[in-house]
Amino acid sequence: MDINLRHLRLFLAVAKTNSITLSANECSISQPAATQAIRNMEAAAGIKLFNRTKNGTFATNAGEILKHRAERAFSLLDPALNEISKRLKITLTNTQLKALIAVCDAGNFTLAANRLNLAQPTVHRAITELEFEAGEPLFLRTAHGILSKKSTLNLAHKAKLAFAELQQAASELADINGAEVGQIVIGALPLSRSQLIPKTLVSFRKRRAFIPVQVIDGPYNELLQSLRHGAIDMVLGALRLPIPIDDIEQCTLFDDDLVIIASKDHPIYKLRSINFEDLINYPFIVALKGTPTRNYFNTFLEGNIKKGNISLVETASIVLMRELLENSDHLGFVSRLQALTESKYEKISIVNYPVKNSSRPIGITTRKGWKPTPAQADFILSLHEQAEKISSN
Repeated sequence: MDINLRHLRLFLAVAKTNSITLSANECSISQPAATQAIRNMEAAAGIKLFNRTKNGTFATNAGEILKHRAERAFSLLDPALNEISKRLKITLTNTQLKALIAVCDAGNFTLAANRLNLAQPTVHRAITELEFEAGEPLFLRTAHGILSKKSTLNLAHKAKLAFAELQQAASELADINGAEVGQIVIGALPLSRSQLIPKTLVSFRKRRAFIPVQVIDGPYNELLQSLRHGAIDMVLGALRLPIPIDDIEQCTLFDDDLVIIASKDHPIYKLRSINFEDLINYPFIVALKGTPTRNYFNTFLEGNIKKGNISLVETASIVLMRELLENSDHLGFVSRLQALTESKYEKISIVNYPVKNSSRPIGITTRKGWKPTPAQADFILSLHEQAEKISSN
């Protein structure tokens, strides 16, 4: 559902005034044009948005849902537009806004055009028209390429979040019609990929058989950036303490601790008792720098050995870790939940040496104020159910 921004403002005016005529005057268009615009919106949404009565035009249940999402979208978009030019609230088009986002992301008109599957002159023209209406350049042209001004980057950021709200609206309207539209996009940190997400997906499919779910792996900082720009809906895995930025929220699902793992044929198991000096005679496979698990590992070593005297392989790959453990004397430093998953391969087990004070919260990270669709709410419900089972085992 690709809604025209001007039509969306008209829709909000009708929902507020309960009159197409008054709203047409407010939006400076003719009454027949306003009527046709509302009809086009209803056709695009596939559902009736207003009830027409002799007393006025009133939003339906679906209309109220779209009204709420549209208000959220414009509450994000309008302050960023006003920072550049108030006129843009009247003249801005979807095409111009999408071009602006693409150029900000790519830093190049040709690359932006490729992303949008458009000709380069089309994107350049959209930006030129946008700058004309703004009354100022939005990008700095230099010998080394295009640089986005701070206010332009802010507009692109808020526009992504506004478009995300409208995508949420499309999903909610489809839900009323019994259709499953849109998708759930999850940023998956290493721990969540072992048990939490697979078990949740199995449970979720009993509630929603066809809604697409996309799982994106990546480092925390990359996933956080995508979350904050509306590209993904939630990040699952180890929470960050303290919270790294104030426009996100964290919800704890359960606590997990860290353990040391090795191949079942590892020489360490021949010892009657294992002490720290025994462990550091072997190379370790550890998480990447900056992750909570790596920070715990550094604390684990602190005061016992100089970090330069121990052999390390740093990786976020579970597959690489598994192969190294099975084919060498490496030791792994991972969450207990991951260790239990790896132990199912029957070649890897947990070393009987406690990693003290290593408990950390595992949970969901979302944008502050994010409102899930019914399908997303069902997925979160499945998450909590599986987390309860995991924590009780």
